Amino acid sequence: MLVALDAALRLRDLYFPQLSINNALGCKSSLGIWVQGNFAWLDHDECFKNVGYKPGTLIGSSLVTIERLGVSLTIEEGVHPRHNIYVRLLKIRNLSQAAREIRVFVHNSFAIEGTDVGDTAFFDPDSKGMCHFKRRTHFLINGRLGEEGIYQYTVHKRFGGFEGSRCDAEDGELYRRPVDQGAVDSLISFEASFEPGGEKILCTWLAAGRSLSEVRRLDSMVKQKSAVHLLHETEVYWQNWLSGLPEPRCDLPPELWSLFRFGLLIMRTQMNSGGAILASADTDIMATNRDHYAYMWPRDGALAASVLDKAGRGEITRAFYQFCARVITEEGYLWHKYHCDGTRGSTWLSMVSGSREQLPIQEDETALVIWALWQHFKIYKDIDFIASVYDSLISPAADFMTFFRDEKTRLPLPGYDLWEERLGVFTYTAAAVTAGLQAAGQMALLLGDEPAGTRWLTAAREVKQAIQEYLYSADAARFIRGYICDDRGDLVPDYTLDASLYGIFGFGLLP
Repeated sequence: MLVALDAALRLRDLYFPQLSINNALGCKSSLGIWVQGNFAWLDHDECFKNVGYKPGTLIGSSLVTIERLGVSLTIEEGVHPRHNIYVRLLKIRNLSQAAREIRVFVHNSFAIEGTDVGDTAFFDPDSKGMCHFKRRTHFLINGRLGEEGIYQYTVHKRFGGFEGSRCDAEDGELYRRPVDQGAVDSLISFEASFEPGGEKILCTWLAAGRSLSEVRRLDSMVKQKSAVHLLHETEVYWQNWLSGLPEPRCDLPPELWSLFRFGLLIMRTQMNSGGAILASADTDIMATNRDHYAYMWPRDGALAASVLDKAGRGEITRAFYQFCARVITEEGYLWHKYHCDGTRGSTWLSMVSGSREQLPIQEDETALVIWALWQHFKIYKDIDFIASVYDSLISPAADFMTFFRDEKTRLPLPGYDLWEERLGVFTYTAAAVTAGLQAAGQMALLLGDEPAGTRWLTAAREVKQAIQEYLYSADAARFIRGYICDDRGDLVPDYTLDASLYGIFGFGLLP
């Protein structure tokens, strides 16, 4: 399970049971505070928010201050590493010098399995929590403020003129509607009396499962172990996950080393157990493209896996290479992008260019997976693993890169650039293909397949020589970005100075 919040502390994305299924697509679940007849939603601008993480962990740590209400909240939250439970602890502080009654409202808005058609929300008397479900996907939301559970609850429709449950909260009382179906959301509230300057802790949790009995069991486990303890387990897990990192090999400033460690944690959240490494769990482009970034681009995955390998996390990158071995085509190339389940993702790469057929791929995506796999071996020396993906991944990819070349120049045939913007023959792609072929050749020799190794290493040398002959400009005294296919299919030199030229040295083509 992956939970994503925005800067206003709204739950924006909820991935379960895999990273390709967003159960909050287009929805925003917030928190509300009521104090003695006055109300505020935390996503309003009047609430000052300092949002962040506890150092070296994936525990969210935020401070919210609402001066008009005289209340502050310190929020810690995280997803348990072993159980599908999202835990949130809110330390509520009464900033007033008067005793007051304070209520907290938890809004729950979902589009289960990617759509809000056919959802159900109901109050569950067994757990005394709020349950949302569709088919096999169930979410149970519950909490404790001190020793007290949910104070009030309600369920409302949120389509066709219905405003949803948020409008029911602002008077501090909920209507207690126990069930509804369709496009629905829900609210639960918690109440306590606070002494002047007093503090109390509200624990809330969301359990995800494939049946009502499963989420009830998880709910019982939280009550037995306590949400505080589960959040502690989560914090310790991520601290120890980072503890095996090698020390930096240079005098890296502490703030940059901390940023690097945090980056590894964020990369880990974008991986599922099946090996897919997402570009991002972000859905902001829903507003412009009706799509998202929760896809696995093989290039992005390969570069991320290479970093994780260098950081000593080879046990999780092997699943990525196995994923690529499962999804590679019979012809030996990888598509533009994939869903986490291995099915082909949406694309804007065309199969035709003018009147000609065109393979809708970026060849560097195939090449860099093989290059990254060789970097993996050089670190871990796990020849058994290389052998396990040789016939399914390395060999077909290397053969494809060998034959998908221009007979005259020996450069790769036209394909799409890494920016997904133009069709042509590009220095970056050619450099990646050289590196991929060199890697495949070395792994073939490692396994005793000399004929294949010789063939692929020869092809690598030919591509490298062709890069120097056709993609280097003596007049400009540098490499060009490549050749772009014009409307007639002719290749036109592109002298744009582009960041992608780093591939020349990044993949070891030249010093």
